[in-house]
Amino acid sequence: GERIAGDGRVCAGSGDVDQRALTGERARVTKVCGDPLYAGCRNGAQVLDYEVGAAAPASLLARSAAARLRGLAREATPFAQWPRIALAGTLGGAVVVLLAPGLAGYALPAWRDALARVPVLLAVAWPFALALGVPACTASALAAAARRGIVFDGAETLRRVAAATEVVLDGVAADARVELDGWQLLGVRHAPSRLLGIVRGLVECAPQSEWAPLATAFDAPVCVPTRSWCEAAAGIAGHVDGVEYRLGEPRWVLGGAALPSPLRSLVQLHRARACRVALLGDAEGALALFALSRGVSPRLAAACDALARLGVRGTLAGADAAPRAAPRIVFDAAARGVTPDAAAIVVLAADPARAVDALRLARRACAGWQRGRGVALCGKAALLALALDGSLTMPLALLAEIGLSVAVLGLAQRVRRVA
Repeated sequence: GERIAGDGRVCAGSGDVDQRALTGERARVTKVCGDPLYAGCRNGAQVLDYEVGAAAPASLLARSAAARLRGLAREATPFAQWPRIALAGTLGGAVVVLLAPGLAGYALPAWRDALARVPVLLAVAWPFALALGVPACTASALAAAARRGIVFDGAETLRRVAAATEVVLDGVAADARVELDGWQLLGVRHAPSRLLGIVRGLVECAPQSEWAPLATAFDAPVCVPTRSWCEAAAGIAGHVDGVEYRLGEPRWVLGGAALPSPLRSLVQLHRARACRVALLGDAEGALALFALSRGVSPRLAAACDALARLGVRGTLAGADAAPRAAPRIVFDAAARGVTPDAAAIVVLAADPARAVDALRLARRACAGWQRGRGVALCGKAALLALALDGSLTMPLALLAEIGLSVAVLGLAQRVRRVA
């Protein structure tokens, strides 16, 4: 029942931990030995021994709060210049108001009347309600996101997400599965069983690679390479019986050489079907081609369908068609050790449905900005007309400014309510 004081890992014991306030998950999470714990979460009914791995300022909770505060402060900084602009404009307007009666030859009472309007014009020109809209809506969006375990990088990120037609979903590997779609031999220099055994041996040397599904796709005996290495996303290489074999991207397998025309057409055909193509080859050329298709879990498919209904396409990170300029949403950041300020949008839990929440929050925030700006401008225009007419007094001008600010804040509070 105690609250966890600092980030760490479970050393002994197991039990449920309530970390919904931090990661926004829908239920308690079962923790066993070796699982991470986060400051601010509450332990359940079991006793857990854990080792603290970070000081309080470096905890996930503190970093999330700091990232949100930096995003809010970054959006409030430009509005610090508004009072100076308003003061300069008001003084200029006051000079015009004071000089106009004299230039027109009016009597002294007209001067006094014009002088009495200056404080009212100053109150009308003060842009508090107008400048309050963006910070207030941003703060409401950040507060609503915090309850769902989402960290935004500020108002600019909200604008990008609201206007995006495609978002990249990064960190949903557990919800995306890669399966063998088909394969075929490209040469007859080796028996098929030997080639498949070489493939299994290479993949088992790099189990975290994207070609891992090939390790269990065949029943051929494994040919263990004597020496192997992996080159990032290019592929896996190894020596079997003194011969170097490569498995991975076609151009990398062929040493950077251009693909032969028939092989290039075959690769393009598989890629047109949204398949990832891997070649197996040696120094003499390509030996076999493997096509891998990407499938998704039901909850990831449901999230992508919900995004599609909102007019946005969800693209999995690493796909060839993923646009570089599209906003990137990083999922499962807590378990992967991603800092909350490392990306524009960070989801602490591994829940693809949070992408829909992030999109709705961004659109509600942008709509709140527009509504608040419209209300403030319309109110300012009406007050300016009354001030120039002379029927607006200083107390009424101040009350009207307070009313406009309250209206803008009320519109900003609607951002919190996300369906």
